Amino acid sequence: MHRDLEELIRAYDVVTLAGNEQVPEAWKEFEVLLDGVVARHPRLNRDRLKRAVHHAHRCWQRAQEKPPTLPPKARPSILLHDQTTADYDKL
Repeated sequence: MHRDLEELIRAYDVVTLAGNEQVPEAWKEFEVLLDGVVARHPRLNRDRLKRAVHHAHRCWQRAQEKPPTLPPKARPSILLHDQTTADYDKL
């Protein structure tokens, strides 16, 4: 991942996790970082970059979450001819 994008994602994460009192300050820091990236890369559209950061942040959040485990009833009920359910649970 590009360093600038990672910095923006982390700054946006701070905004989303900030309490009501800290949001304006965190948002201002995010905007300053965003302005710096746009200044270094003049072909970037600021609004499109902001949307891309929002999307990348959502993807990053989903990747951080642990996948849910399957409940016992969702396990496949097909067993081999000589297997018992205890053998299946060991898999």
